[in-house]
Amino acid sequence: MEKSYILCAVVLMSMVLAFPAWAGAKGPGEAAHVENGGRSEGGAAAEGDQGAAKTPADLGITDPEYYLWQYVYRPGEAYSLTPAPDGNLKSSYPEDLPGIREFLKGSDWIHKTEEQRFWLIYDRLSVGRHGNTGEAGQNGETAYAFSVLNMGKGLCKNYAADIRRIAQFMGLEAVTYDHSYLHRSAMVKVNGQWMAMDGSIDTTNGTPVEKAVYPVDFDTEYHRYERECQQSSEYQQQQKQREEEKNWDAKLFAGEITWFEYYRKLYTNLSDEELRALYSDMDLDSRVGQE
Repeated sequence: MEKSYILCAVVLMSMVLAFPAWAGAKGPGEAAHVENGGRSEGGAAAEGDQGAAKTPADLGITDPEYYLWQYVYRPGEAYSLTPAPDGNLKSSYPEDLPGIREFLKGSDWIHKTEEQRFWLIYDRLSVGRHGNTGEAGQNGETAYAFSVLNMGKGLCKNYAADIRRIAQFMGLEAVTYDHSYLHRSAMVKVNGQWMAMDGSIDTTNGTPVEKAVYPVDFDTEYHRYERECQQSSEYQQQQKQREEEKNWDAKLFAGEITWFEYYRKLYTNLSDEELRALYSDMDLDSRVGQE
């Protein structure tokens, strides 16, 4: 890694420590742990006293695929309705699985702290690093579910999805969300602090890393775009229009207006003659219940 990147990483993580009020920010739920199955004896006991610098290996996890099989079906495993730690059903990625397993084993993540795993993920799954590009495949999609990891390309949603899933496979809590109009991003929880991570921003071309990675309050950031939309004049106008349409429907079914009056309001671009021709099979002067 270049010196500037390492410096930014140090500065950003110091920012995390500067926001103690956010340290307990709640997300969609802590990742559940499966007893044994890749953990040495005593691992569960050690988990209760983790500490910020603990590694999964310190907690008794010896299998780099320990979390993977909590989210993904093993080859030949029967399908079930048992949820993954994030509450969703387990997934199947037959084409991607070899690349996922190779990366997890080669990354040695079980001997890395949460902070180290976080930067490992960002380094591997961001534009400009390891040959990754913002290129999309055929019809705007790529051939793999893990397109960035296995193909080195993808749209913002592909980067966000890869970051979330790989983070989960490394024992970190993560989500994807609507960052802005037609733009998906990810958030990853590190030592109790939620961090936004946008892998689609190229920070190898002079763009500061803190443009793509920064600490956030989970609820504020996760719902930020939704709230911005709700406060916009366009949204308010749409809501007003929906309410008017709802009231107009109520008037129709209460028999207060005729079918002609109802459709007249809806089809403002048609003349009276065109409207009657369009619904020539109806008695537009009747009311609901009088047809």
